[in-house]
Amino acid sequence: MANSMFRPQRPSRHEECSCENHEEVPCEENGESTTTDYIESTVSSSTEKTTTVVTTTVVTTPSTTTQPTTTVPSSTTSTSPLPTTTPRICRNSGYTAFKRKNGWWCGQFYNLQVPGSQPYQGAVNNCFLNRDVLSSFETDEEWNHWRESKSYFKFLIHIVILGIYVSEPVNVTAIWLAASYNESIQQWYWSDGNAIPTMEPQPTVVTPGGQVAWFTYEGDRVLKVSNTSTDSTIWVNGFVCGHLSSVPI
Repeated sequence: MANSMFRPQRPSRHEECSCENHEEVPCEENGESTTTDYIESTVSSSTEKTTTVVTTTVVTTPSTTTQPTTTVPSSTTSTSPLPTTTPRICRNSGYTAFKRKNGWWCGQFYNLQVPGSQPYQGAVNNCFLNRDVLSSFETDEEWNHWRESKSYFKFLIHIVILGIYVSEPVNVTAIWLAASYNESIQQWYWSDGNAIPTMEPQPTVVTPGGQVAWFTYEGDRVLKVSNTSTDSTIWVNGFVCGHLSSVPI
């Protein structure tokens, strides 16, 4: 009787089970793991062992590790290319640009459309009407350009013979250039306001009190002081106008 009073009832789910003292039950889907501890105790008044089942529930929370993000600045700078536009140096395509010491000079040639001599003041006035000045020369490029461009030194005149128009080529024998005379040193100098003033060579005086013209068919740089009126027997029938460009060198 005494022995039966102290004999605990063994749980039915562990009947006929010969497990070790510690058994781990697999984790459930909700992240919980169940550990079953068996505590063995012996009652002194009985030769049978009593096993007490202690169930411990451990909740496992999945850990989330955030990796630090490091931003490395790029050493390459992306830029959009700027449009490249070549500025127009001169006012229009009729001019030729020459690089002088004080900037781009734009020159254009004009000639008299009838046989005869172009008055000097008429050349100055025509340049003014075109917002130009009568041009001087400064660079070798200017001399060479006007000398080698022979087409500039010819023009056609139209005459009527028996009711028929006839074109006859006429040479431009000389062109007016901007120059002034310095009485104190008794020398001529370039005076278009942009060219270096020094004039080499000095012109030959044909008509005292006249103006400087370049006689294109008498040599490389033949300058003469010529009659400025239409009464001259030497035709000065061309001139060069020019202006300083606003485009920097």
